[in-house]
Amino acid sequence: MDENKPLLRVKDLSTHFFTYTGVVKALDGINLEIMGKNDSLGLVGETGCGKSVTALSILQLIPRPPGRIVNGEVWFNGEDLLKKNERYMQREIRGKRISMIFQEPMTSLNPVIRIIDQITEAILLHPEINGNETPSLSKYDDMPKSEREKIKKEAKKHAIELLDLTGIPDPEEVAERYPHQLSGGMRQRVMISIALACNPQLLIADEPTTSLDVTIQAQILSLIKKLRKKFGISLLLITHHLGLISAMCNQVAVMYAGTIVEYTDLRSLFRNPIHPYTKGLLKCIPRLGGERGIKLNTIPGMVPDLINPPTGCRFHPRCKERGSECGKSKPKFIEIDKGHFVACNKYH
Repeated sequence: MDENKPLLRVKDLSTHFFTYTGVVKALDGINLEIMGKNDSLGLVGETGCGKSVTALSILQLIPRPPGRIVNGEVWFNGEDLLKKNERYMQREIRGKRISMIFQEPMTSLNPVIRIIDQITEAILLHPEINGNETPSLSKYDDMPKSEREKIKKEAKKHAIELLDLTGIPDPEEVAERYPHQLSGGMRQRVMISIALACNPQLLIADEPTTSLDVTIQAQILSLIKKLRKKFGISLLLITHHLGLISAMCNQVAVMYAGTIVEYTDLRSLFRNPIHPYTKGLLKCIPRLGGERGIKLNTIPGMVPDLINPPTGCRFHPRCKERGSECGKSKPKFIEIDKGHFVACNKYH
C-alpha cells in the first residue's frame, strides 16, 4: 500500500431507501478518509443521522430492497469496492481486510451455534489461518475427513487464542458455550475475537459499548485500543458520545441528517469548532463542577424527515446562526484551515 494514499476513502457517497411512503435520502454525498496503520476516525452525530448506514454502505451490506447506493465511490487500498461483486466482497473484503463490530452482539451472534464454531467459521471462510495458507470453506468440505479434522483443529486452536487475547477467562470452556450463556461484555469480546480472526487492516466499530454498563464499557474500549496497537489496525468508530471519540480517535467527522458538516483532527474539534451544529453538540456535554440548578444546553428543534429534507443546509431550521442563503443553497464542503473542513454557508 502507498503510504501517501488513504487506506479508505469515501467520496460523494449517497445511499437511499425506496419505501412505500417515499425515498429516504439517508446519505447525501458523504466524504471520509482514513490514512493507514493506527489511524482512527470517529464518526459522531445524533441517532438516525446515518452513521450506521455509512458503515453498511462501505461493506455493501445495505439491505436490497429497499436500500440502494445511488452515487459515490468507496476506495480501499486502491480498489473501488462499489464496483466489486458480492462474491469478492464476501471472500476478500468482509472479515478478512475490513471487519465490523456491530451494536448489539446478541443479534449478531447465531443463538443456536456454539461460540467456537462461530469463530472457526470466520477463519475457514477466508484462505488464511494465523498467516498460513489453508483451503476456504468451499474446498474444505470436499477434502478427506482426516485433512478436515487437521484444519479444523488448527482453526479451533487459533479461535481459543483469540478468546484468550480478548481477556475471556477460561477460553476453552467459554468456547463451548452458546451466546445466551454469556454476559453482554463477554459477547462483545467474542465479537471482537471474530473481527480479529483474519488480521484485518480496518476495524469498523458501530457503537460497540451501547448496551454495556460503564465499567464494562471502559474495559471494552481499553481492549480495542490495546489490540489495535498490537496488530496495527486502523479504526472507524461510530458513536454519539464525544467522550469516546476523545479517548479513541485522532480524526473526527461530525454528521448531521445524512451529511458531514465538519471534519478535522481531535484537538481542533474541541478547541476550535466551526460548524454551529458541532458547537451545539459540545455545549450539550455536562460539565463537572458547574453551578447547581443550571439546565443543560440543548439544540432546539428535531432531526428532519429525510424523505422531505430541508432545502439548502439540512441544519438551517435549527441553526441560531442561519442567514438568508442557508435555506436556499446547499453548502459546499470546503477546507478553511489545514485539514479542517466544514460545510456551512457562513464560510463561503
